[in-house]
Amino acid sequence: MRRLLPALLLLAGCAADGQPPDTEAVVMSRLGFVMETDEGVSDGFDLDGIVTAQGDPSGCGVADFTTPDGVPGVDNSFAPIVPALEAVGGDALPQLVQNSIYDGELLIVVEMVGLDDPMNDDCVDLHLSRGTGGVAIGTDGELLPGQTFERDLEQPDSWVECASVSNGVLHATDFGMRLPLNVFDEFIDLTLVDGLLEMELQDDGSWQGLFAGGVDTAEVSANVHSLDGIDDEIPVLVDTIMDVRADLEGCSRISVTFEFTALSAFFYEDAAE
Repeated sequence: MRRLLPALLLLAGCAADGQPPDTEAVVMSRLGFVMETDEGVSDGFDLDGIVTAQGDPSGCGVADFTTPDGVPGVDNSFAPIVPALEAVGGDALPQLVQNSIYDGELLIVVEMVGLDDPMNDDCVDLHLSRGTGGVAIGTDGELLPGQTFERDLEQPDSWVECASVSNGVLHATDFGMRLPLNVFDEFIDLTLVDGLLEMELQDDGSWQGLFAGGVDTAEVSANVHSLDGIDDEIPVLVDTIMDVRADLEGCSRISVTFEFTALSAFFYEDAAE
């Protein structure tokens, strides 16, 4: 029969004493593009280890951002693109992404396996996967914490071995994530590679953070060209942007950064009682 289990209980196995390891799962309840807050200023990460000024031979000549705290080298080349796409497409991309969560179409679950201490832990395995099922919304219009979802086995997942938590901030590198985003009233699939994620535990038990990585420009172009019912100018604009803004992996990828809030969640797992 079906019973409620914390996320990844069965997949993670059991500890030596026969008890499951400490695991905490959270679902991204809010997700959006990190935007340029001021000219040349953006939250994010240095993904390529290079501080690039406009026109430099390194970093494909695409100028990096500086964090609000003054740290240079932030790769978030997609940030200036969002307003341009909204101007052409007529839709607010952040709201479209958020609506995908409210509709249960984009439920990204982060499972922290072997989490001994949410404030400090030098080795926590992460499992990033997708959930599916109905979503409960509170009176404030936001997702309710503690919801239970089915594991979406048709979607690819990603593991990160030995991420670390220091002073309540979890840091993970080298993961991939497939992101189906609703834009122009169509879904396009973007695959984030060489990802970096940081999230911080909040006083209310939620987590807030950023994740970033590179998206293949050819994949973006192919996705947009495959869309039906969009103006002809949109694929042309996207191709131009990809050519100008690609800043990673020999100018074949474009950096993108997302911000998120995550709330406690569970998965249903099939288990015999």
